[in-house]
Amino acid sequence: MKLGMIGETVVNLMFTYDRIMLLSENTAVNRISVLFREGLLTQDLVDILHALQRYTRTIVDRIESLFAKLDESKQKAQDALDSFEIRKAAILHKAFTGELTAQWRKEHGVGMESWDNTTLSKIVIGFKYGTSEKSDYSYKGMPVFRIPNIADDGLSFEDLKFLSHKDISDENQIHENDI
Repeated sequence: MKLGMIGETVVNLMFTYDRIMLLSENTAVNRISVLFREGLLTQDLVDILHALQRYTRTIVDRIESLFAKLDESKQKAQDALDSFEIRKAAILHKAFTGELTAQWRKEHGVGMESWDNTTLSKIVIGFKYGTSEKSDYSYKGMPVFRIPNIADDGLSFEDLKFLSHKDISDENQIHENDI
């Protein structure tokens, strides 16, 4: 029970017990004033009841402010989650087009002209089916590179699924120079 409600409850009980008619302007301040005029409250009690009202308002204002900040934080977190896929796709695009490493290549004298454009059919010896274990989009565990990740224009990291564990047989893992 809020502190202010304790004061209001006491004041309301006094009105009921002493059969005092409710006021046309039935505010807590007016009810306290009537009880004081009737001699049912001392000045100390009036001061305490008014203090309870002020502190309750201060506490309620603070709680409402904290809830507003919480709502704002939740919205920012949701916005970050919503934009995750877009940012991931943009980073992968920059990685595969060379834009992500442009500064490093410039510093080390490696130009785009040293890159070879080719197709998978020219560089792949063969395709082999990997694991049939259940994978999902949890983004936790080991990523699974699947047939939908091989596109006409190269490799796609847009639709990766993940295995919840990492104990996959060595022959079902992709190693350096496999792709």
